[in-house]
Amino acid sequence: MKYLVCGCLLVFPLLALAAKGERFPAEARAVADEPGYSVIQLTTHAADDAVLYFTNEAYSPADNLLVFTSKRNGYWNLYGMDLRTYEILQLTDSRRINGTGAVVAPDAREVFYKEGSQIKALSLVTLAERVVTDLPRGFIISAAVTASPDGKVVALSQVEDIPITTKTDVIYSDMDERFEKRPFSQIYTGNGDGSDWHMVAGQKKWISHVLLSPQAPYTLLYCHEGRWNMVEQRMWLISRDDKGNRKLREEETPTLSIGHEYFFPDGMHVGYHGNYAAPDKRSFIGIADIRDGSYKEYITPAGNTHTHANAEGTLFVGDGSPRAPFINVYALRDGKLEGGPLFRHDGSWAKQEWHPHPRFLPDGRQIVFTSNRGGDGNVYLLKLK
Repeated sequence: MKYLVCGCLLVFPLLALAAKGERFPAEARAVADEPGYSVIQLTTHAADDAVLYFTNEAYSPADNLLVFTSKRNGYWNLYGMDLRTYEILQLTDSRRINGTGAVVAPDAREVFYKEGSQIKALSLVTLAERVVTDLPRGFIISAAVTASPDGKVVALSQVEDIPITTKTDVIYSDMDERFEKRPFSQIYTGNGDGSDWHMVAGQKKWISHVLLSPQAPYTLLYCHEGRWNMVEQRMWLISRDDKGNRKLREEETPTLSIGHEYFFPDGMHVGYHGNYAAPDKRSFIGIADIRDGSYKEYITPAGNTHTHANAEGTLFVGDGSPRAPFINVYALRDGKLEGGPLFRHDGSWAKQEWHPHPRFLPDGRQIVFTSNRGGDGNVYLLKLK
């Protein structure tokens, strides 16, 4: 840590200054090498680093670039890591970026993100930025931005900015109050070139995660937010023309806990996880088909806070829980999940940026995740052998 000195008095820490376009040497170091896997700690900077939210693409194959977010210049900004050399490139230089809420549009080689009251896009080739749209006043963004792979369609959820008295620095402190007040929420969607932005699914319920189908971006997946065992119906589908609003994996009872849904690359299947209602309470991973609403669910030996799957739906990863902070890997064989704990990540979940949020890279053999096992958040890469 560097310090600013005035006379002989030590005044305050001075953060290392950096700017958009600056390149940094590799920080990666190996932390595990076992018969079935290896783990590399990709970032080792003293400031917090984190992967993007696990539902969102973070990798650009054409550039072999993993986009992540870091506070190494004092504010959350976006960075890209070359997964061949592990060298780092600073992509943005701002004080108002929601880093974990960004999304890569790999076919367009762009990343979309919220900066202040705007949605912006940045070229991963030239680093040129452009404003996609200004956000309506009176709302807050409830979750991450979503974009189609070609960057032609973008969407996000917005929640009425109402007075909340229970919000503190503790994560989820305002969840119950916001759920009970049922703020007006909407999906705000438009084209990546800035045209045709409009509201979809406006309703007096708390809407959170919104995702575009990667192969059918006229279809939006969204959720009703709140504690999972209190939300009457978590997953919903609607078209961008505000038609066809319907349930996905209809819940028999609100005490059935379902959440953290994500699209498979085929755009037709949605992954999720949860727990059955009492007295069962078993943990499971599910896959639903948006075409006919059918679904299959597979029991897991232990619960996970987030799960993700490879493109084929044959391998699944989970991040365990604060009581069992492991990267769990499961293989689907003969209709059952086999596997379990692989690597103890020791993440604390104390704040959103420290959630592990594991996600498979497109090759289906590499998994990126966050852990603050060393005190600050860092990005890790687990490679299956």
